[in-house]
Amino acid sequence: MHQECASSFSEHTLRCRAICKAARHLVAITGAGLSVASGLPTVEAQWSGRPLRELFRAGDAQRHVTEFQTLYRKLMTAWQSVQPSIGHMILAERGARIITQNIDGLHQRAGSREVIELHGSLMRLRCRSCKTVTTAGGREGQSAQCRACGGQVWPDVVMEGEAVRSLSLAINWIATADALLVVGTSLEMDPVNRFPLMALRADIPVIVVNEDAEFRLGEYIGVRGNECDV
Repeated sequence: MHQECASSFSEHTLRCRAICKAARHLVAITGAGLSVASGLPTVEAQWSGRPLRELFRAGDAQRHVTEFQTLYRKLMTAWQSVQPSIGHMILAERGARIITQNIDGLHQRAGSREVIELHGSLMRLRCRSCKTVTTAGGREGQSAQCRACGGQVWPDVVMEGEAVRSLSLAINWIATADALLVVGTSLEMDPVNRFPLMALRADIPVIVVNEDAEFRLGEYIGVRGNECDV
């Protein structure tokens, strides 16, 4: 690395860069903080006069079906127009495996090929009766009824109290990782809050990237054309 570049980085940054560069199997756990840079809200924000968190409570949704179906369609339309952030692009370019708590589909749009969506995706629809899955951008996205069975169609997301998706695969990815990144999440929810401890117990280095996530990812992973790569 160029001497003038080396002097601009702290010892911690250089250590993180070295870990990320050496890792053949880099895994990143991502949360809402990564998508804030794309203009998306966190679950604490308001959406059409309701706390966004309420849209993912099955009981509330079932009691107010028509209202919630309308809110979901508005949410899908708004989120489909959002573009991946630089952070999404850096992780995709690096080829990191992604375990995300987000439901926005931005990792796939950035080019990431291996993505586990623990909480499902707002970019898909699922029939609550026959479990048929369709893309939210298709004609089915305009209807609240399943064309296959006539059942109610909801976003393919995990509601509060429901089990996360692909947990066994996520655990396997962490167990076989060389390094684990935690990006844009405080890991408050179970079971994702156990993942870093699992890695540490297996002597897998864990790097937390929360504040200035895009900037830190650029420092730790580097971007195409960066002359300061380790």
